[in-house]
Amino acid sequence: SSHAYQAFLQAIEQASGCNMPKSNNDRITRWRIRGLAAFRADEKPSQTIPQFSKTPEDAAASVAAFRNMGNPQGALQAARFYPAHPLVQVQMALSLARQDARKAFQVARNLAASPSVLGKSGITPPLLQALVAHLAHRNGDLQVALKALKKALTYWPDEARWHAFAAQIYLTLAESDPAQRAAALTHQEQAAQLEPGHVPHHLALANIYLQEEAYPKVIQTLEKAAQISPEHPEPWYYLGQAHLVTGDLTQAALCADRAIELNPEEARPILLRAKIALEADDPKGAHKLAQNALKLNPHDIGVVLVLSRGLAALDRPEE
Repeated sequence: SSHAYQAFLQAIEQASGCNMPKSNNDRITRWRIRGLAAFRADEKPSQTIPQFSKTPEDAAASVAAFRNMGNPQGALQAARFYPAHPLVQVQMALSLARQDARKAFQVARNLAASPSVLGKSGITPPLLQALVAHLAHRNGDLQVALKALKKALTYWPDEARWHAFAAQIYLTLAESDPAQRAAALTHQEQAAQLEPGHVPHHLALANIYLQEEAYPKVIQTLEKAAQISPEHPEPWYYLGQAHLVTGDLTQAALCADRAIELNPEEARPILLRAKIALEADDPKGAHKLAQNALKLNPHDIGVVLVLSRGLAALDRPEE
């Protein structure tokens, strides 16, 4: 993130300002280059790192640089100096994730199963478990992903994004086993509590409440999301949907109008507004809105259905 990058630059600057022996200055220079390789996707850091002695940290940073550039062959070349070192293997797992997710998963899983190796490498176990979880999820192995994620949360129980990820997995499992939705709700509530300023947590939580038909909680959660980010159209759109379901057409219309104002090129809130107009016995308004939505998304069957309902209400079934 940009915040982490700025913190890194500040730390390097502070270290550089201290009076240190030459050996330490050389070390700071290497830290700077390795950091640039990790944070910036350009050729220069990855080309500069090999000028230094090939330590595992240097090799891992070089692999990270090539991975950020989308250059898997370069990553393989950089890894050849220490192919078996855990730091290098973690970076290679990340590099392989898109082109060979199963192989990447095996690399990360094998590392996670070797605590004695991890202890000597400086790799943080919860981060590695989280990596295993993401790679297992990408491979479609939800149970393994969940198991790794639970281990990660055992170390760091306050990681909101990991709770949100767990909720996502449980929701997928709930498609065949509805009882899993309770665990999804628990994790998503935890995520929203730990990171209250992150709007997607509240949207995901509202979606679970909606599945539970807990409409007051749906509205309360979406109102909070809209307060956090009033210029974000999604909370207003879903809030409009929730008010429509509960029969509050006035609030539903206000929320849909706000969503349209914030994102006028999006068909969904316009379609929602058309549905609200139909429920409010305004077929003429609904027809006009549905036509606007159809221009933006001519292949949406939902728009066509609302358009048909509006024409029928206007006694124009032949159209």
